[in-house]
Amino acid sequence: MQARKRVMLLNPPQDKSGEAILEAEVEIVRLSNPDRETLLRSIKGVHGLIAGGAKVSADVLAQADVLEVVATASAGYDHIDIDACSERGIPVVNNTGLNAVSVAEHTIGLIVGLAKAIPLTHHLLRTEGWKTRIPYGWEQIGFELDGLTIGIIGVGNVGSRLAHRARAAFNMTVLGYDPYVSREKMQECGAIKVDRLDDMLPQVDFLSVHAPHTKETFHIVSAPQLAKMKPTAYLMNCARGPLVDEKALVEALRNKVIAGAALDVFEPEPSLDDNPLYQMSNVIVTPHLAGVTREARKRMVIGAAEQTLQVLRGERPPRLVNPETWDQFMERRRVQ
Repeated sequence: MQARKRVMLLNPPQDKSGEAILEAEVEIVRLSNPDRETLLRSIKGVHGLIAGGAKVSADVLAQADVLEVVATASAGYDHIDIDACSERGIPVVNNTGLNAVSVAEHTIGLIVGLAKAIPLTHHLLRTEGWKTRIPYGWEQIGFELDGLTIGIIGVGNVGSRLAHRARAAFNMTVLGYDPYVSREKMQECGAIKVDRLDDMLPQVDFLSVHAPHTKETFHIVSAPQLAKMKPTAYLMNCARGPLVDEKALVEALRNKVIAGAALDVFEPEPSLDDNPLYQMSNVIVTPHLAGVTREARKRMVIGAAEQTLQVLRGERPPRLVNPETWDQFMERRRVQ
C-alpha cells in the first residue's frame, strides 16, 4: 500500500474545516511559528505546504526535497517566493476572490466612518462626555456620500464589488483604474474606466486601493499622486501596505494635502506601535482584518485544502498563481 503524502500546515488557522478535508487523503504535519532551523529541518519529506502567512523563502524551498505544491489561504501571496517556486516547477495556489465580499464591505464601513466621523465622535463621547457635542453640533463634522466620486485602483474581485456597492448604496460616481480590466467589464460593475491614474486623481472624493502587491504596484500612491488629489479627498487602503508610500501619506496628512485616510494594511507589517497614523484624528486604522470574517475564513481554509489536494492528485487547480509551471509539474509526475 502506497504511503500517504504529507501536507504541512505552517501556522494552522483556528478554523479546522480545511483540516477535515485534508485528513481524508493525506497525513497532516502542524507547525506553529517555527524558528528558521526548525522550518528548514521540518520541510523535508513534505509534499504540500499550506503557509498561513509565514514567509516561504528560497532557502526553505531549497530544503524541500519532495515538495509538489505551495498554498496560501489568503488572496495575497507576497509572503511566498514565487520565482523560486517557478524555477523548481512547484505550483503555487492562492484564494483570490474568496474574501472579496468581506474586504469590499469593510471598505464601505471605512468610507462611512470617515464621512460621518464615527470613530472620532465615538472616542470624544466616551472620553469627554456629552459636552463634546456643543462645539461639533454646530460644525459640519460629517458629510453625505450621495453623488460623490470614488476612484478605485484595481477593479478585480474586491474592486468590482466595491464599485457595485458604492454605486447602488450611495449613488456615487465610480471611476476605475486597472490596465488589465476592459472598459466593458468595468461597465458591468458600474465603473467608468480611466486610462491614466493621474487623470483620475483630481476627480475623486475617495480613492480606494485594491490591487495586488507587485513590482508594478509598489508605491502606486506616493507623494506625486497625493499632490494631485483634492484637499478634501480621502484615501483608503485595504489591499497591501506597500501599495501606498506610508511616509509620504503621513506628510500629506500633516500638511493637509488630503483630508484623511483609512488603512487596514501598513508598510511594514507588523506596524510599529508608535506609528504616527495611529494618533491622527482624521485617520481610521484596523489591523489587517478586512478579509477576516467568519464566512471568508471558512471559504479560504477550505479553498487552500481543496486546491492542495487537487495538485497532489495531478488535477489543475482553479487559482494557480504561476500557471507556467503546470506542464513542467505534470511532466515530472509522469516520469516519476
